[in-house]
Amino acid sequence: MLVTLLSTLILGLGLTAAEAQIANKFHITPEEQAACQVDATTLCSYVFPDEDALITCMRANVPNLTPTCRKTFTAGLQRRHM
Repeated sequence: MLVTLLSTLILGLGLTAAEAQIANKFHITPEEQAACQVDATTLCSYVFPDEDALITCMRANVPNLTPTCRKTFTAGLQRRHM
């Protein structure tokens, strides 16, 4: 979702895929990334690469998310019991 930029940064720093997964503490799926990448970049780019701040920003902007991202993001929060 939204962490493609973060993943690119992490991988660009030379970390292995396993290390990048560890850095993805919220276990954001490729589907979530695809659904919310534009929203995250548009609404919350100022918080990258802080994942905690990104989640906070996205939660604050739920009414402004595109329908697909909103559905995916809120389902992800429920899946993570957040």
